[in-house]
Order: sequence, then C-alpha cells, then structure tokens
Amino acid sequence: ATVRGSFYPDLNEIHISDMLEGENKLSTFIHELGHATLHADSYKNASKSTAQIELEADMYALMIERRLGIEPTDARCRHLKAHYDEYLKQTKATDINADTELFNNVINRYREQIPLIDAYVDNLNVKETQTNTLNNAQDLPQEQQRTTPQKL
Repeated sequence: ATVRGSFYPDLNEIHISDMLEGENKLSTFIHELGHATLHADSYKNASKSTAQIELEADMYALMIERRLGIEPTDARCRHLKAHYDEYLKQTKATDINADTELFNNVINRYREQIPLIDAYVDNLNVKETQTNTLNNAQDLPQEQQRTTPQKL
C-alpha cells in the first residue's frame, strides 16, 4: 500500500503525495480534511480503531465530494469498502449501536463544517468570476474597454 496523503495533527498540516494528480489528488485531500475535521484530538486518546477512523474520513469525504458535484474515485470507493468491512468485523460482535454513533458523529461534523466550506467555495467562485471578467475586458478592442472616469 502506498501513502497517498497524511494528516499531521501536531503540525495541523495535510500532506499529499506528489505522485497523485487531478481527481485522485483532490479526493485524497478531502479525505485528509476529514481526518483533520473529525480526528484532530482522536489521535491522542486512540479510542477508535484504525478502521473506524478511516471509515469516518471516507464518509466525510464522500459527503463533501457529493456536495461539490465530484464523482468519487475508484480508489476512494475501494478504501471505504475495505475499512467498512474491517469495521464491521470489529464492532458487530460487541456493539450493535456502533453504526448509529459513527454515522451521527460524521453527519454532525459535516453539518457544522459545510457552511464554512460553502462560504469558501462561494468566495473562490467570486474571485474566478472577477478574474474572468477582467481577462475578457482585456481581450476587447481598446475602444470597447471600460475606462474609469477621471476627475477633472
């Protein structure tokens, strides 16, 4: 297995492999953002299994990707399935209510964070629109470009 990305809670940093490109890089970043959002303190008390931690980050990532209109990668789906299968082996024998707690935890954090993410994306869209407008204006012939009125 290769390390596609990592969240370092002590540094509050996400690192993504230089080997990734495009949708795989974005998917990995969003997954690591899930770790940063859900597990920044969990790494210290280690009360959750690796399978649960990875599953929660995958669930969070899939919800964010869905919100942004991004199709999940095959790698993300395989990762989720592998950790979900392991999680089921670990919890079904001991705690039949574990799924409810896991889902509620992820959904509640998603609901807390999505307004911040939406605001960030909206801000990016505004900046992109402003940049496109400026670029389009620069492409117009000189006589059609808007000029700023000058005071006399």
